[in-house]
Amino acid sequence: MRLLDALPPLLRYDVDEFLFSKPGHMRAFLKDMHPVRDLKHVIIDEQGFLIVTENGFEERSEVLFIEDISYVTSPFLPWSLRRSEAQMRDNSTRAWESGNGKSQVQGDLHESLILSQVHAILMEWVPMSANEFEVFLEKFDVRQGNHKRRVTNMFQQVGSGILSKTGKDVPLINILEYKENDCLNFEAEIGFKNDEGICQVEEVAAHINANGIVAFGARVEAIQNRLADDISMDLLSRLLTDLQVDVSEMMENLLTTAQNHMLKSAFWGNSSSRSRFVLLFTSKIDPLLKADGYLDHGEYENEMSQVIGQLVRARDFGNKNNFIVVAQRGMLVVGDRLRRYDRLIFMLCELIAMNQFAVVLYKWTSNIQSDLQRLRMLTNVRDPNPNHFDEARQLRNETSEDIACLEEIMINLSGNLKKVHVPPSPFEDFGQKLYDFLELKKTHDNLTRQIEDLTSFVCCYKAEVRSISVNLRTAQNKRERGTVLKLEQETGRMIQYSISEREQTSVFEIMLGIIAFKFLLVFLDSFITARSRYFGIAALIDSSSNSSTGSPTIAGFSVVSTSSIGSPLSSNSYFPLQWAIQLDKIPFFTIVLHLVFCALFLVLLARAYRHRRHDPVRDVKIQTDLHVNLENLDAFVLRHKKKRIEVENDFNRHFKKYQFVPTARVWGPSKPKIIVMVDTSTTRLIWASITRNEKLSLWRWLLQFVIYRKFSGLSMNGLEEDTLNDILLDEFSKEGILVDPDAVVEQESSAVGEEQVEETKVSQQEGEDDEQERTHDEDMSMGSDYDEARHDKV
Repeated sequence: MRLLDALPPLLRYDVDEFLFSKPGHMRAFLKDMHPVRDLKHVIIDEQGFLIVTENGFEERSEVLFIEDISYVTSPFLPWSLRRSEAQMRDNSTRAWESGNGKSQVQGDLHESLILSQVHAILMEWVPMSANEFEVFLEKFDVRQGNHKRRVTNMFQQVGSGILSKTGKDVPLINILEYKENDCLNFEAEIGFKNDEGICQVEEVAAHINANGIVAFGARVEAIQNRLADDISMDLLSRLLTDLQVDVSEMMENLLTTAQNHMLKSAFWGNSSSRSRFVLLFTSKIDPLLKADGYLDHGEYENEMSQVIGQLVRARDFGNKNNFIVVAQRGMLVVGDRLRRYDRLIFMLCELIAMNQFAVVLYKWTSNIQSDLQRLRMLTNVRDPNPNHFDEARQLRNETSEDIACLEEIMINLSGNLKKVHVPPSPFEDFGQKLYDFLELKKTHDNLTRQIEDLTSFVCCYKAEVRSISVNLRTAQNKRERGTVLKLEQETGRMIQYSISEREQTSVFEIMLGIIAFKFLLVFLDSFITARSRYFGIAALIDSSSNSSTGSPTIAGFSVVSTSSIGSPLSSNSYFPLQWAIQLDKIPFFTIVLHLVFCALFLVLLARAYRHRRHDPVRDVKIQTDLHVNLENLDAFVLRHKKKRIEVENDFNRHFKKYQFVPTARVWGPSKPKIIVMVDTSTTRLIWASITRNEKLSLWRWLLQFVIYRKFSGLSMNGLEEDTLNDILLDEFSKEGILVDPDAVVEQESSAVGEEQVEETKVSQQEGEDDEQERTHDEDMSMGSDYDEARHDKV
């Protein structure tokens, strides 16, 4: 805050104008000359940066907008990359076209450095194997001598094998030279469309090496109205940015699908905007200073950093007209004498390009490490979410794919690095100084150690993924076992509930039976007790009136004399009543008799109830291959209830499905539903289904099923399914539905025999007709010969 208070008013106004939006209408000014400031917020979307405020202000940022300029370039490759003396195109005579073009540069340029005769090379390393290099050669068709063609983005396949032109202009490629298992050089005329008024004559030369090094070179002929001897560093940065975009688009079509996949994985889907190492050769620079003079942390260093990145080191060689400035993303080589050592400089650029890709891979390993850490957390945490293991498996699969892709890239990178051999030091003092400054051996050794470390990381990641996979599988198995155990427990609990409910229902039915049986016993006991009391009263009457005549009556009933009853063991005694009187005199006999009869009833009822089906539906299916008579079957089904006939077709076979409920008494009180499937083409019974509902009350089940089946042959716990099958087949046999197979065979053989006899008769008749025609033809020919002979004789 003290710093803000110390700012001058003009600087504070500039800062506020950058951070806060202006009022959207004049009402704010009229209301308050100093309105409440509306702070800007930045939102990132697919199109770039969007600046918004809380009051509705919205504006698209142009910070990512690339200002197009007009320029002219010619193809260029250093002599160390060439394999022949084929001439490349020269567009120096077209430099004037750049001055006629427009520019989208807004504002004034701050030109601090001016270069002369600039040669720019964009260099990168891509995963390249021997097979993929062969694919390059096959794609360019260099072995057939076709050295000029349009090969990238020319056609796209639509529909079924139809080729149609794309809307973009197509780069024209001219093959310069190639060498088996070494490199391919070509020049390309990039003709992508530009905005109206922008004139770009963009031609580059490309070098694709078998070790994965890809270099694009161009000689700057003109930028806007500035010719090759007067190139501004600021304008050069715009040219190189545009060249980066066009080269990336062209390379995406040249690379194979596997290479594009590896690049997108390494750069997290942003492979088209990957940076390349920039190598600039220039003959002169203005102002001309010593190499250390450009590391001033001022305008010179800032302007160089726009093109080649942050400066690292610089050194003069011989005089101040020859020096090299090395930066993080590029290198500036000033002086014509250094061009004699292009091979050394280019080898350093190769190693730096590989090192840049190794740095990208190292950042990728950090992301893989975070994914593995998250995967370990998902494996160890007990999450009740059912999709927990699905997310863990998906993350495990994605991480495994990344590790596999990283391992493949590491194999290519280590193999290609072995193909790079550091040359020995030159004999000249100038060359030795340059060799010592470039530090090729040190850079090569550092890159080798980096690749070894990355290879060890990949091995560790693979082992960790395997261990995590085992732990994940174990945790999933435990969870599945727990789920299955819980499901079994819940299922067992439900089964227990069902059994208890069924037992409660059974107990209720049994209690009803006990109460009914108890009522019967009470009725019998009351009857026996009443009879015994009757005879006791009768004996009392006999003892009081022995002299009276006739039989006394009680409540209108005649009383029998006790003398006529006699003893229970005598032959003339009234047996049931005497036994009832004697047994009634035994203490607690009635209670014991009730308990015995109840226990006996419970035992019999439990034994009968054990054989009762708790599942009320019985389903029996028969699979046969019997011949049937379709007419008799149709007539049989139409006589029954709930009949239904359906016709089904399957390819060349025709089926009939019959559904009915039989009415015969042999099926018992519960009539089943029968479904029969017949193949009408072969008249064979394929299968039959019998479904019966046996859900009845206990008393109806006891009376109808136990007793009825006892006398009808349907056993409860016997072979009931076989009995149902036999009943159905017997019904079909009685109705004449089933046909004897031997009769069918005889009928078929007789039909075949009749057909053969008919065919024999037809063939014999045809033979006789042929014989008659042949005889007639012979007679006609003999007659014509006789007439001719007679005519000759006459």
